[in-house]
Amino acid sequence: MQNERTLVELGLVFLRTVAELSGGTPGVGVSFREIQEQLSLVDEVADLCCEFWTEQGVITWSSLGHIALTHLGAVKVPRLLGNKGGTLSGPSMSVSVVIPTLSEAGTVHS
Repeated sequence: MQNERTLVELGLVFLRTVAELSGGTPGVGVSFREIQEQLSLVDEVADLCCEFWTEQGVITWSSLGHIALTHLGAVKVPRLLGNKGGTLSGPSMSVSVVIPTLSEAGTVHS
């Protein structure tokens, strides 16, 4: 179990690094080797992390030797990394909701 836990933790650190280096922006390529070197990951572990997140649709190979967050990844990453309020960098996104009300005369107001 310890090895599985370590791989999960490394996978999340790998994903956080991709997100940070890309600014959390989908399609911004980040060097796979740079991530591997920054995290001091052996080839097999870096490949496993990349393969896992690619299969989940969170990252994609954007060009030779570069990976990038997908649009789905940009949405999922903050949730996966525990930032439920929004993006990794910048302000969180908000939604305004207008609830119509009925006046005494029976007309709808926004």
